[in-house]
Amino acid sequence: TTTSPFGRDPELAGYPIRISEMLATLTGAKYVVRTSVHNPV
Repeated sequence: TTTSPFGRDPELAGYPIRISEMLATLTGAKYVVRTSVHNPV
């Protein structure tokens, strides 16, 4: 991507947090979805 042209370095930035998966385990969670926000070309 333009913000990380050489890729992500987990040593520097850490690993992604799987928020959707964490929220899905909560009692009462009915609909949890992962989506992206971007501008179409």
